[in-house]
Amino acid sequence: MIRTIVQQIKLFSTPGKEFYLFLKSLFGFPPSNLQLYETAVIHRSASKLDSQKNWVNNERLEYLGDAILGAVIAEFLNNRFPNQDEGFLTQMRSKLVNRSFLTELTYQTGLNNYIKSNTNNTLENSHIYGDALEAIIGALYLDKGYQVTRQFITKKLLLRYVDLRAIQFINTNYKSQLIEWSQKNKKEIN
Repeated sequence: MIRTIVQQIKLFSTPGKEFYLFLKSLFGFPPSNLQLYETAVIHRSASKLDSQKNWVNNERLEYLGDAILGAVIAEFLNNRFPNQDEGFLTQMRSKLVNRSFLTELTYQTGLNNYIKSNTNNTLENSHIYGDALEAIIGALYLDKGYQVTRQFITKKLLLRYVDLRAIQFINTNYKSQLIEWSQKNKKEIN
């Protein structure tokens, strides 16, 4: 307890104060291990060396966050749509973990203001923000555990920023659309 208080006092005298307060506002509770979250917003192009000469960036946290996000969304959709088949649930999950959708969530939450990147490639930038959101989810999982992370994803992201009714009618599977069109119009696709 005293250690946590000392860490918070030190934090307010460091440049990480603004980021800490942002995370506290985003999550609804204070983060315990700020270093995890600071790593989560470092894109590979802005990697830095740590004291052991290892490159530090968000790729491992992104990997972990992607898995956690997929599991939480699968459970959320399974509970939310008990009468839908697995095809519907898979399409909905795919729309919610889509890179452009995650990028949009990054902007809606304000996380985009804290991402560190040294790239000017706009195509690559389209992935940087969504990847950072997944990395933040991975950091939260390591910092607070699965249940807290699950609550954050469902209550602070899905229920606050996602219109499931609108998402149901968005069709981003262009390959499937093309196949359906060709079958309907008796056209062959080469």
